[in-house]
Formats: sequence, structure tokens, C-alpha cells
Amino acid sequence: MGQELSEALSVLIVGMLTVFFILTMVVTIGNVLIMVINKINPATDGAKPSTNSDALQVEILAAITTTVEVVTQGTGKIENYKNI
Repeated sequence: MGQELSEALSVLIVGMLTVFFILTMVVTIGNVLIMVINKINPATDGAKPSTNSDALQVEILAAITTTVEVVTQGTGKIENYKNI
């Protein structure tokens, strides 16, 4: 019984160390990849592409209104619209 328990514990430790090593590699490779990508293509200082936001808001509201009408079969009513 003692040898079986010892073997089980050694398999447990090897498995846990393997998982720890692989997860450490994933995190390290991910961080290195992020650093490389940021050096190749640095982020801009909050520059947003210029769009006509009023026209976009009208299109979004029209899509929401149409969806509510279709889903509720014309019985639903939009009482409040809050842009998040």
C-alpha cells in the first residue's frame, strides 16, 4: 500500500509541475508577443477614426426599433434609449 501511495503522489506532483510549466510558458509567450506587436505597431494616442456619429446613432436607433417591432410583433414600445 505504501508503494502505491508513493507512486500516486509522484504522478500527482509530476502532473502539477507539468501544468504549472505549460501555463508559465503560455503567459510568458503571450507577454512577449504583446511586447513585439506593440513595438511593431505602436498604439496611437487615442485617435479615433472620423465618423459621422449622428448618422450612426440614427441607424442604430432604427435597427433597435425594427428589432423590437419584429420580436414583439408590433406590440412593443421603446420608452427609453440610453447610449452606453
